[in-house]
Amino acid sequence: MALGMAAEAAELSDGHMVRNVVLFSVLVYELVGPTLTKLALTAAGEIIPEGRTSARTANKPEVPVSLD
Repeated sequence: MALGMAAEAAELSDGHMVRNVVLFSVLVYELVGPTLTKLALTAAGEIIPEGRTSARTANKPEVPVSLD
């Protein structure tokens, strides 16, 4: 949605500057957002990291994880 609005804003007189700012902010959000979300969920105790994971092998933690 933001990209569509940036394309529409590019047609205005100073629209190119608005488009550049919007595209840069979307880039930063997409790169930083998932990492900060994972850190926040881990700090809140909502998710428990189990170490490195691989799509090729099943994730087997060394110590059994309890949900108590």
